[in-house]
Amino acid sequence: MRKPKGDRAEVWFFCELESHGDPWWNLVNANKDVRSAFALHVGALGGASQPVGLGLYGWGRKDQTQWTARDGMFWPGPHKDKVATLLPSGNGGHWTAVVERGSAPNQTWRFEETDLPGEAVPTYKKGMYATREGRDSAKWYEDF
Repeated sequence: MRKPKGDRAEVWFFCELESHGDPWWNLVNANKDVRSAFALHVGALGGASQPVGLGLYGWGRKDQTQWTARDGMFWPGPHKDKVATLLPSGNGGHWTAVVERGSAPNQTWRFEETDLPGEAVPTYKKGMYATREGRDSAKWYEDF
């Protein structure tokens, strides 16, 4: 983790993907490559009393973390007792983790709308693998 620089890799969105009629709430990064976009993911939390690190999974993979956000916090699915936060890494930086709610600082986040000029960041997965000759594969286009 680093201080924000205002680049597109810092832009995330909640998708509205559905699978077999059940909504998914993945937190997806606006950056992508020719294979996929990536979503924020946390491993098993059952009974975890220590921080559990966050990572990236290809968007749409099976068992993707489902996030809920409210009051400046976000947490994985039904685990309302745990939230995403930043923890000191010991070398002057930070790492992202899911911890017990109220057990660490930095548990609130600022959510705000942003524009990615010339792009249409989707809230659904349609066309995520589509590329067009002469277009930047890292950007989203309305005409998938």
